Amino acid sequence: MTNLKTILLLTLAGFGAASAQSTAANSSPIKVVSSTLLVTQSVVNGKTVEKLTDGSQALPGQTLEFRQNVQNTSKTNYGKGALVQAIPGGVLYQSNQCNVPGAVATFSTDPVQLDPKTKALVNSNRIIFAEKPTKTVTVKENGAEVKKTVAATAEDYTAMRWNLPGLNAGASISCQMRVKVK
Repeated sequence: MTNLKTILLLTLAGFGAASAQSTAANSSPIKVVSSTLLVTQSVVNGKTVEKLTDGSQALPGQTLEFRQNVQNTSKTNYGKGALVQAIPGGVLYQSNQCNVPGAVATFSTDPVQLDPKTKALVNSNRIIFAEKPTKTVTVKENGAEVKKTVAATAEDYTAMRWNLPGLNAGASISCQMRVKVK
């Protein structure tokens, strides 16, 4: 059993908020509510119905949804921004969705660094993201070791970033990532 509630990580950039988990003491006008949800499906009256419940205790093979609801409580429009989330080593990226027109998902294979106390991502400014990230592998060709750049796979992803076009005054957005527990 894996406790993933404590490793849901994200960072906001460009929205006037330096980071992450929203708290009552946070005076930022950008409020973030994060949740880890277990995704289950059942058939009801011949239709497949999806149910989302607390996902803090997940078993291998189960699907989780890491959800971030972001609200701009101010009267100020914010320009472009980013929502960054680490992909913990105990899960495998599956898919993502964001209800913001123009939001673009990018991925990284770089190592992530977490603050030991807050578990917030501390090196998000040094992580390289791309829509189709690559990795370097060493292969043998004609008896010699050669380094090649190849497309990264979901197994290689360590973080995901949604590049967002902006966040208007009073607006709310919701972005989700689905992962499978290893």
